[in-house]
Amino acid sequence: MSNMVTPSVEIGPETFEDLAKAGKTKIYFHYTGGALAKLFENSKSPTFAEISKKWISEPSIFKCIQKTLKSRTACVSYRDNLSSETNRNFTDHHGNRLVKRTVAKAFHLSVCMLVPKSAVYKESMDEIVKQQAVMGLTDHYVYQEIQLALDQGKAWARQKREKKVRGRSLKDKQHLVVLSLEHFISCFALLGLGCTLAIGEFFFELFITKSKLLKLEK
Repeated sequence: MSNMVTPSVEIGPETFEDLAKAGKTKIYFHYTGGALAKLFENSKSPTFAEISKKWISEPSIFKCIQKTLKSRTACVSYRDNLSSETNRNFTDHHGNRLVKRTVAKAFHLSVCMLVPKSAVYKESMDEIVKQQAVMGLTDHYVYQEIQLALDQGKAWARQKREKKVRGRSLKDKQHLVVLSLEHFISCFALLGLGCTLAIGEFFFELFITKSKLLKLEK
């Protein structure tokens, strides 16, 4: 019977309830001051109230995600923003994410567009927006943006990896030494010594053999 012991893996928060209960986890909040922040701050839910007390404002989405590379750190922002930025700047050359993204639904935000009341294009604009929503083009545009960000991230990571490999090759070449006859002097000396000993042994054996033959003839 054999036993195997492995270190325990820390599981990050999966929901906002888990995030609120994670006392040692730092929470960075993107878009602080916007609609999302107001929904958290004005919510009567104890979960969101606890999160709004602990969060740290970070206006840069890149820095917000970058901080999650450290242990016990979370970044809260809109889903599509996190997906796009993660794919662009936090993936390897295979497209694997360097951070874990958890989709936790909390609020439903309705978005509208304001135009002048007397705008003649208002009705046609409403119809275009309605058709895009019905045909699912809005989700398609978001998917295209996320995939484009992923392709850009993979290309950047692949280019950086190739430069690193190329730099190592150049560094190795700088340490290479071209061999010349000077490097083989010892080998030639040993070869000459061996040949000399072999020839000397040959004549010595020849002399001993002739001496024995002369003694036998006498």
